[in-house]
Amino acid sequence: MSFTLPRPKIGDTLERQNLDGHIEEAMVVSLKYNKEDPGFWHSVLITRNGFEFLSCHKNPITNSDWRPKGWIYNHQTNAFLPLGASIELGSNEVVFEEGAEPEKLEELPLPVPVVGEKYMSWRARAYKAVPDLKGNPAAPEILSLTWKKRAQVSL
Repeated sequence: MSFTLPRPKIGDTLERQNLDGHIEEAMVVSLKYNKEDPGFWHSVLITRNGFEFLSCHKNPITNSDWRPKGWIYNHQTNAFLPLGASIELGSNEVVFEEGAEPEKLEELPLPVPVVGEKYMSWRARAYKAVPDLKGNPAAPEILSLTWKKRAQVSL
């Protein structure tokens, strides 16, 4: 099953796993598309090692394919999709589960840090309390933002 990537915006971050096993991120610096057919586009990404080219025809099915940051692997469709999304059978449309739109993904039931608790111990508690964090590539960023906005509870 294949589908087309959504058109990125200038400045969007994409990621892939390079041959060393590290996550490589790139930023969209150029975009070419037609106003009559917005689903057809070509973009230029800038990486640490140079430039990469990406188009709407690419289907992110392996770790080494460019995909929008935060997408996770879906075993049923054999492709990377946004968290909470699936592909409707018989079509190429990405459908979100109810209540799992991208804007709501950061609203996870994370435990509140206790007064005097260190970040690493709170992070371990958060991973145990919310198992969905383990497979989410955006988990470190979500945890960091939550920690910075924390309201500590005294026990």
